[in-house]
Amino acid sequence: MNDPDLYKGFTPEAQEAHERYLVTTYGDEAGTIIRESKRAKSGKSAEVLAALHARFDTISMALADAYRAGRSPGDAALDPLLSAHVDWIAEEWGRRPEREAYAGLAHLYASHPEFRHLFETKETGFADWLAESMTVYAGERL
Repeated sequence: MNDPDLYKGFTPEAQEAHERYLVTTYGDEAGTIIRESKRAKSGKSAEVLAALHARFDTISMALADAYRAGRSPGDAALDPLLSAHVDWIAEEWGRRPEREAYAGLAHLYASHPEFRHLFETKETGFADWLAESMTVYAGERL
């Protein structure tokens, strides 16, 4: 699954299954984030949503480039990229992620097969590196 496919939307059945997985795995807070995200996106045009998705592509490619360049998770040079990712998440969710929520998202990126595949297609090992980088960033910057 590529970035646009992952973020353009799922069938109602697939969306329901993903939401159920998130609530089962991460608890009621995930349900709250899902509802807030739906509310935040409800009034946005297709063009605005497409631009949001394109921004994710740009951020994730820049992070993959940092991984390829040998940056370590926790390297301060990653801060602007991870800050942009947090800003993107804030727009997606309709609120800025707190430390625990961002670390939970990092776990999701590394553990959920679809997210893992998305990031591993950019570079082998990238999903775990990204998750670790996000977790360090959450602990030190959020």
